[in-house]
Amino acid sequence: MAMTMNPVVSRTAARLWFHAGCFAAGVFAGAMTSLLALSVLFAAAEALFGNRWVAVLSLPIAWAALHDLGVPVPAPLPYRQRQVPEWLRGVLSVSAVALVFGFMLGVGFLTLFTYSVHVAFVLTIPLLESTGQMLIALAVFSIAKTLVLVVPVGVRSFEEITPRFAISARSARTLRIVAALSSLAVGLSVLTST
Repeated sequence: MAMTMNPVVSRTAARLWFHAGCFAAGVFAGAMTSLLALSVLFAAAEALFGNRWVAVLSLPIAWAALHDLGVPVPAPLPYRQRQVPEWLRGVLSVSAVALVFGFMLGVGFLTLFTYSVHVAFVLTIPLLESTGQMLIALAVFSIAKTLVLVVPVGVRSFEEITPRFAISARSARTLRIVAALSSLAVGLSVLTST
């Protein structure tokens, strides 16, 4: 993503912000698609089982958090094992690629992601009480997912981009632990709210 949408490709700050806006719009649309699909499934589950079925959501959240912590879990993660298709970069404009990449990332299971917080977010967003709360959460989510595009701001060549994303093994492990603990907290709140 950062190799497709960056100052080197965009060439001007205005175009970079436009591409970031396309990406954010795609993330929002993808997350909205997940929200709508899950809302239908959740409504069916509630019609069949009442609201007590919601406790079941804590299981996949806990499972994903254990995966974040490196605990071997028996089921495969439900996402693709690679990033968005490379051929799109040569076929579509940068704006269109940004929109498609964003959509795939927003849905969550169409591209590579490895943190449980996405699973927790996707599974709990339909539980919010109002449409307004859901839309605000989706907007914040979209902006947060787009922030990665500002990391390479100021670079002048492709060679300068990759080092900007380098983090230590310790930092990566800390990030995974924080993600897992956050997800477990969300799962626990879902469990205790039923």
